[in-house]
Amino acid sequence: MSGFTVEYSPAYRPRRRIRYEPHDDGDGYWRIIEEWDGDRWCVERRETITDVAYEIDADRLYSEPVG
Repeated sequence: MSGFTVEYSPAYRPRRRIRYEPHDDGDGYWRIIEEWDGDRWCVERRETITDVAYEIDADRLYSEPVG
């Protein structure tokens, strides 16, 4: 699976996004949390995750487990 991004606007906070990007070596994904500062996206945190699943309109979609 290629990477994907979820953007959202919390109440009383700047716009945020969570990106899921595959590792270059194919072993897991980066989960990257960023906040918009009015000029650019600033990374707040990133961590390695082994797999990711998401739902669209109640249809659950899975990535293949990696590693």
